[in-house]
Amino acid sequence: MLYRAHTQVEVEISDIERRKFKKVKALVDTGASLSVLPKRIAEELGIEAESVDEVTTGAGIIKVKRG
Repeated sequence: MLYRAHTQVEVEISDIERRKFKKVKALVDTGASLSVLPKRIAEELGIEAESVDEVTTGAGIIKVKRG
């Protein structure tokens, strides 16, 4: 039987100047090309979207905001 488990770690996310930060639990995805975070956390840290890009995922092509 194949057992699938999710791995979570505690990480610290900050704005680019490292003035604001937040510790959160994050899901580890070893095959991911990008890291994503909830809009609410980005707003708390003052991270603003600079562009919108199309990204190919296992679920198809989606649009993501990059900050």
